[in-house]
Amino acid sequence: MNLKSELTFQLFFWNEMMGQKWYTLSGDTIEFQSLGEWNFHDGPDFIGAGGTINGAQWHGDVEIHTVASDWYLHQHHKDRAYDHVKIHVVYDFGNLNKFPELPTIVLKDQWKPNPILWQRKAMDEKIFDLSAKEKRWGAWCHRYEYFNAQMIAVSRSMGRHVQGDALELWAQQIPWSQLPMDWSPVQIHALFFLVAGHLDGITKSDPFIHLLLSQQEVFLWANLHHRSPINWRKRVSLYSRSHLKIAQIAQLYLIIRENKSEHWWSPTFFSRALEFLNVPEYWRWHYQLGQLMQKPASIELSEQAIETIVFNLSAFMFDQNVPYLKKNTTDD
Repeated sequence: MNLKSELTFQLFFWNEMMGQKWYTLSGDTIEFQSLGEWNFHDGPDFIGAGGTINGAQWHGDVEIHTVASDWYLHQHHKDRAYDHVKIHVVYDFGNLNKFPELPTIVLKDQWKPNPILWQRKAMDEKIFDLSAKEKRWGAWCHRYEYFNAQMIAVSRSMGRHVQGDALELWAQQIPWSQLPMDWSPVQIHALFFLVAGHLDGITKSDPFIHLLLSQQEVFLWANLHHRSPINWRKRVSLYSRSHLKIAQIAQLYLIIRENKSEHWWSPTFFSRALEFLNVPEYWRWHYQLGQLMQKPASIELSEQAIETIVFNLSAFMFDQNVPYLKKNTTDD
């Protein structure tokens, strides 16, 4: 049981929040009559839940966090998608000076988890919507070459629930199977940022930006391919920003390119590759191209992030990894 993982509390919410009374920080009594729909895309974790607060009916969305202050860390207070959140469920209260004005259930003092029960990673089969992933994978394979479909799946999984849709659209515009095998890492980064739209209208410059913009061979080659604008989610955490995601996928692609002749399409390969991504140090100090941060941020993927990405990606590896699919704990 990982009490640092929001996924643990989402799984708990789905399996055990019904059928008993819960108390908010202000002493109100909440009962859940419906958990709504578990949302694996942008927005609140559970959509359209309902129940009672002190006997009065309520209907709306539910957001789950490890600590209450994550509401602000994840920039939900600036995102209209969270306007209909009615209940906030957290494990611990966290920072007493930073929490949303929502009915908040703190699980730490009310939930007594069974350690044996919560060591499992599997979830109820009705949550693991394999059919939806099969349709998505089938559509990619029908429309694109197989390697391209694989890289679209990789990109969507890397985006997780925040940038997944945008990275899928981005990856569909990359001609993965046609990328010159002799291109350097700088050229790969330049192409990926170009397709993402991150090199358009650059007003600030530094040595790294100058290096990207000097890759004329890449730009001439890219002019032969169609580009569509991408709606990146702007108000996101340091770990979900699109610039960092593009840099991570660029490094991951380079690892895949080196190992393409081997058995790389597997959870084991990606677990190892994601652990050792050598993202340029530039992104430890920059929020986006040309935007310097006041203090450095981690550019390494956390154990939880790697686990989630690999779980998501494994669902697209149907025939090769059927046993592994049963362990999937979140959707893309």
